Amino acid sequence: VCPWFVCVSLGKELSQQMTFVKEDKYKVFRKFPHADYMVCRVRCTREQKTYLRETLQEALRHRFRYHYAVLELPLILFQIPFQSSYHYTCSSYLAKIMQDAGIIQWKKHTSLVTPKDFYEDLEKEVLFEGPLAELIGESGAGQWIGGASYE
Repeated sequence: VCPWFVCVSLGKELSQQMTFVKEDKYKVFRKFPHADYMVCRVRCTREQKTYLRETLQEALRHRFRYHYAVLELPLILFQIPFQSSYHYTCSSYLAKIMQDAGIIQWKKHTSLVTPKDFYEDLEKEVLFEGPLAELIGESGAGQWIGGASYE
């Protein structure tokens, strides 16, 4: 599995997934019907979760300031850290706010964090892993690992 996208959901329904924009798993499914998905739970304090929620809400309020870091992609490829206000990849934005919240200390600059780093380096409990179609009920029941709930 090679992940290429990272988002966060602060509620147990997984209905609202965010980076610096709102994501909709149904739109992702329509665009990428064969996408694999992983749903994980990350331990954090109430204060850390509040920080994430407030930071994400603030970013959504000012979403037109934020831009995808297209011009910075070569820097990521060559592992050259960069500081660019309001220019992020989804993974670098979430890496930054999770580090700012004290949830994780990344091994590299947050501008260089990729979905693969979330997959390999983030301490997490995997709740679901499989086709997105299964998660949203498009092709049978999804496989929740160990009968876990995502509350």
